[in-house]
Formats: sequence, C-alpha cells, structure tokens
Amino acid sequence: MSDSKPNQDSTSFRKAIWIAVYVLLVSGAAFFAWITWRGRVARHLTQAFNRAEEIGQLPLLNKAYPSMRSEEWDRTLTFSNNLSVRIYGHEGPSGVGAIYLKYSDEATPRMIAGSWDYVGPYAIRFDQQLRVLFIKQSGLSAGVFKETILCEYDLQRRTMLHQVHISNPSLLH
Repeated sequence: MSDSKPNQDSTSFRKAIWIAVYVLLVSGAAFFAWITWRGRVARHLTQAFNRAEEIGQLPLLNKAYPSMRSEEWDRTLTFSNNLSVRIYGHEGPSGVGAIYLKYSDEATPRMIAGSWDYVGPYAIRFDQQLRVLFIKQSGLSAGVFKETILCEYDLQRRTMLHQVHISNPSLLH
C-alpha cells in the first residue's frame, strides 16, 4: 500500500507539468497571434492614413505662449443622404486638445479623441468615400517618451474601429 502512494504522487505531478506546459503553449500562441494582428492593423492604418485627404488646420491664436504650436480644425462633410457631420477641435501647447463630431441629426457632439499625458490630436484625415476618419495623436508621453497613436473612426456607423500605437511614426506622411 505504501508503494502505490509515491507512484500516484508522481503521476499527479506529471499531469500538472503537462497542464502547465499546455497553458504556456496556448498562451504563447495567443500572444503571438495578437502581436501579428496588431502589426497588420498598424500597417493597414498607416497606409490608409497616408492615402487619406487631410483636414486643413486653422491657426489658433495662443496669447499666453505665442511661440508654441497651436492648431484647430473645423470642417463639415456632407454624405450622399444629405446628412452632415461637423468635425472640429483643437490642439494646444503640450498636447492638450480634443476632436469632436457633431452630426446634423444629433443634439450633442461626440468627443472621439481627447488628450492624455501630453499626447493629443495632431492631424485629421478622411478617406475619399467620406466613410472613415483618421486621427493622428502625437506627443511626449509622461513628458519623456515620444508616442504616436493612430485612430480609425467609421463616420457612418459612428464607432471607433481601431486605436493603435505606431512604433515607427516616420512612416506617416
């Protein structure tokens, strides 16, 4: 009877090891798939952003800091069904700013991109079909690290499709 117990313990230990190895393999595969998917989305967004038409910036008078970069956007797009959307917002010193959408059939505007941790709106573009809006957010995260985020917003479904950190912002023109 005492001989069977050590055998049982070693079998349980082997099962636990196999379960741990299986969990690690599945987790590793899932992580690799997520990284691969994220890279594909980033490449897709970078290419689509580069093809899109830019919404021009209007100079924003910054009385407190005249030498610091400040921009604002204000543009109205009209869809084929006569529905329109006003895209407006600003980017001030230190990445503080926000981008809003105001649809003609809605009473209140939607904030689709804000600023956080010194990273704020930098450029806005839309595709030729007036279906997708791209927002490039850029700045020094925590005041130290250069960070660029690219967002893709579906104007007709009124939803954010993707929001991805871009590791090589020099690919965006």
